[in-house]
Amino acid sequence: MTEHLRRNALDFIEEAENDIKILNLAVFHLEQALQLSLKYVLFNLTGSFPKIHDVKELLARVINLTGNKTDMMNKYSIHLDLLVEAYISSRYLSHIIL
Repeated sequence: MTEHLRRNALDFIEEAENDIKILNLAVFHLEQALQLSLKYVLFNLTGSFPKIHDVKELLARVINLTGNKTDMMNKYSIHLDLLVEAYISSRYLSHIIL
């Protein structure tokens, strides 16, 4: 019985580690999708896009070009910061748990 409990505990730890890897990959893909979407919009508006990766800067440029002076940057600033932080962690610091 104790061996069964120990094995189950170890299995759940292993599954949790796999879940974190999947989460990291999902966040990485989400950030990439947002980055490319913003570059797509910029390209359609200007015929080019900057060779940068900062989604907040890309979004600011889209907002600037469209004249859409909504409070979007302030409203979603924390979300974007978390996305960027999670992206960096998943890409470069995969050993750190988010």
